[in-house]
Amino acid sequence: MKTTINADLPQRAKQRSIKKLLAIALFMGVATASQAQVGTPSDWGYNASGQIGNGSHNDSLTPFSLSALNKIVQVAHSGIASYARKSDGTVWAWGANGVGQMGSGAASADITAPVKIAALSKIGDISASPYHALAVKSDGTVWAWGRNSNGQIGNGSNTDALSPVQVSGIGKAVKVAAGAFHSLALKSDGTVWAWGYNGYGELGDNTTTSSNAPVQVVGLTNVVAISAGEVHSLALKADGTVWAWGSNQSGQFASGTVTSSSVPVQLPNLSGVTQIAAGGYHSVFLKSDGTVWAGGYNASGQVGDGTTTNTPVAHQVIGLANSAQIAAGESHTVALNADGTVWAWGLNTDGELGDGTTNSSSVPVQVQGLTNQTYIAAGFQHSLSVQALQVASKLAASSLQTQYGQPIQLTAVLKNGANGLAISQEPVNFTLDGVSIGVAITNSAGKAVIMVANPAGFDVGSHAIGASFSGDRLYLPATQASSTLTVAKANAITTAKAVSTYFGSTASLKSFLKRAFDKAAISGETVAFKLDGAVIGQAATDGVGLAALSYKVDEPLAVGDHTMSVEFGGDSHYNLSEVQSKLTILQTPTKLSGFHATASAGMTIPFKIKLTRRPDAMPLANKTIRLVIGGSQIASGVTDGTGIAKMTYPIPSNMAAGDYPVTIFFDGDANYRAESHSISVLTIRP
Repeated sequence: MKTTINADLPQRAKQRSIKKLLAIALFMGVATASQAQVGTPSDWGYNASGQIGNGSHNDSLTPFSLSALNKIVQVAHSGIASYARKSDGTVWAWGANGVGQMGSGAASADITAPVKIAALSKIGDISASPYHALAVKSDGTVWAWGRNSNGQIGNGSNTDALSPVQVSGIGKAVKVAAGAFHSLALKSDGTVWAWGYNGYGELGDNTTTSSNAPVQVVGLTNVVAISAGEVHSLALKADGTVWAWGSNQSGQFASGTVTSSSVPVQLPNLSGVTQIAAGGYHSVFLKSDGTVWAGGYNASGQVGDGTTTNTPVAHQVIGLANSAQIAAGESHTVALNADGTVWAWGLNTDGELGDGTTNSSSVPVQVQGLTNQTYIAAGFQHSLSVQALQVASKLAASSLQTQYGQPIQLTAVLKNGANGLAISQEPVNFTLDGVSIGVAITNSAGKAVIMVANPAGFDVGSHAIGASFSGDRLYLPATQASSTLTVAKANAITTAKAVSTYFGSTASLKSFLKRAFDKAAISGETVAFKLDGAVIGQAATDGVGLAALSYKVDEPLAVGDHTMSVEFGGDSHYNLSEVQSKLTILQTPTKLSGFHATASAGMTIPFKIKLTRRPDAMPLANKTIRLVIGGSQIASGVTDGTGIAKMTYPIPSNMAAGDYPVTIFFDGDANYRAESHSISVLTIRP
């Protein structure tokens, strides 16, 4: 449903006078503090409506501690009212209540001390403008209250709401941002929705038509943070890019131009951004390296670059290098340093810089008396921060079982001792047996993980796992009572290949010894080689886990398959391992020596034939040798211990002269191959 806007709003939105802008000034700040960071707020600056919460209407040039409030996790400043959200999900308010800003169901005079908004519970995020406020419940619904002249309440009407009412059609919301007369909501799916005044395109729906019900901002996905300025809006995507829409007349987009847009445009030259804050007519950006950048209207030095010259491009804020959070007011800016100190710059006519003066500054000055702060907010001309309350932390590390030499993963979980929420981005030191082995940073689930790549120095048995967190400004130290790492013997794998060979040969027997879980070589270990159950030798594994044994194969082994096994007997680190293979002995090839003899017919010739085996030329004894001439056996003999067989042949007297081939035969046996030699010659002289 569309709505009609106040006729005088565009003109009022252009006015630069700080006092005149009171009616349309806003708080801008998206809740980024951890739910674990709770404490007491401090307030300072302009106090005409009691928004400081100190019971008066007097400005405060230095921070005033609202000691009546504790366990605060988020604060929101508008122009004339202040809000705080407790860790229990309740919301408290103080300041102007002329149009129901206190959410109490009635309009009244100023409330100068915090009061609980009874209608709100289970709240996860808040934001406020001078005249309306927003809240997100844990169920993802959005609630609004206060002035509704331009539909900024989002319930389909233009009637003011003196107590919280539900915004129409919004579910699964996680964050809200209240502009001067428009509102934004970020849903869990990364989309952004807007409602209210749209004269400058600040709803981002490609129109300038206002709406009293939510419309989707076009073209935005994967958004993680939103911020609403006076008449412009910002969104931060998960990739660290920033998008802007609405009025850019003062260069508040920091895009390099002063061209406005009714749809989101990406801001060039900005990357690695982790937080955004839209002020009145300027914008501020926190980068992952801790630097702060700003652009836009700069008449009071709110850009922080040392000048009072407007800039349509983002300039780095001078002197800030380790910032953890940012907030932008109407004409001033605030930053929280990682050490817990707070710094501010820009307009200071009512003490909004908190340095004890009313002197404006174009560079950051430290807010007096604030340490150990954890959350900040900036309103029209006042500021607020929350002091961190150190809480107990809990650290838990699981017991583990592993094998010797196996890589292990040590895990510890760090949690808030009060509410059990995860504590992220904190260092955890791990020890084994009291010796530090490394530091890991906790993730969003509070989990710290460290790998011990090769814990071979941790012998078989039990070892104490230790984990410790040294604490910081938010959390007390925590130590894990030792859990146990149990190191068991590792399983080993022994491998061996089958070998085939002959009598007289030296066989190379090889075996590899490896760890079972990663197949890594096990060196410096002794393995035994067995043949048919009897140990035939031992060898040590080398750098690749190889054990090699040279074995001379000989009788009385028989031709055929023999069981070969390789055994690693284990030690204090590894379990025993054995593998079986085979050694096959083949019939061994033999060799017969040749001869050439010359004689006359009628003579008796002595023959000497030698039989050896080929692999090692060893003589073979007790083997029968036969001599054959012309197909007839002429003699036979048995080899002696030197492998020689002696025979005689009486040459017939009628044998004709000439050369006669003689063939020598060994017929072989179970262990040795048969052999013949046909190049011997008997020559008969004429």
